[in-house]
Amino acid sequence: MEKLFTLFLLAEGFFSGICFLAFGLDKLLACKGKRRIRERTLHLLIWLLGAPGGFLGMCVFRHKTAHAVFWFSAVGGLVLQLCLAFGAAWLVYA
Repeated sequence: MEKLFTLFLLAEGFFSGICFLAFGLDKLLACKGKRRIRERTLHLLIWLLGAPGGFLGMCVFRHKTAHAVFWFSAVGGLVLQLCLAFGAAWLVYA
């Protein structure tokens, strides 16, 4: 069971990193006026265990912060993924 929890944390870190980089790349492409990453792709990355990275990417790059739907997605995904992580930790270590 501990290995499964470790795998979950690794996946969370991996997808968070990918999501963070995606927000940074999208901001860079927006500044250069080039073709950008689709919004639904960014949302998908947030909900595929990437919410911590997406939230951090929004704050660090100041990207998509004016869009309420991204705030709801990032914060909602973050709350859900934190609940999953704490629930999994409780199952493993309780």
